[in-house]
Amino acid sequence: SVISAPTLRSYVQTITSVVLAAGIVFQLPILVYFLSKVGLVTPDLLKRYRRHAIILIVTLSAIITPPDIFSQVLVAMPLMILYEIGISISRRIMRQQEAEFADDDKSDKKSDRKGDKKGEKKSDVKGEKKSEEKGDGKSDDMNEEEGGDFSD
Repeated sequence: SVISAPTLRSYVQTITSVVLAAGIVFQLPILVYFLSKVGLVTPDLLKRYRRHAIILIVTLSAIITPPDIFSQVLVAMPLMILYEIGISISRRIMRQQEAEFADDDKSDKKSDRKGDKKGEKKSDVKGEKKSEEKGDGKSDDMNEEEGGDFSD
């Protein structure tokens, strides 16, 4: 009969590979955060591909764990929770960005309104003063002598 006698070396290799792989994979929320900040990932995209993610997570947990179902479930369940946390992180990032854009639009519109009103008054007043000071009767429009008429 075949007896499986784990050695210290095989035990350390198994634990090291599981911890290292799980540590890398557990960075999923951080990856989702940065991809959402850049705009490559949206919560709708993550929700739409949730089924694909489940298959990938179960497959990945089967690869990085020893060949028993208990270890696979112990890795897959936290990964699924982390995936759901990633969706909520992405949703939060999108809301923050939408709020920033809305605030920027509001402040831009307010500054444009204030700037246009002040700018129009100043330019009109300056333009009138300059033409009155010259006393040549020229308006802001170009005269034909100055190249205002382009028909030949």
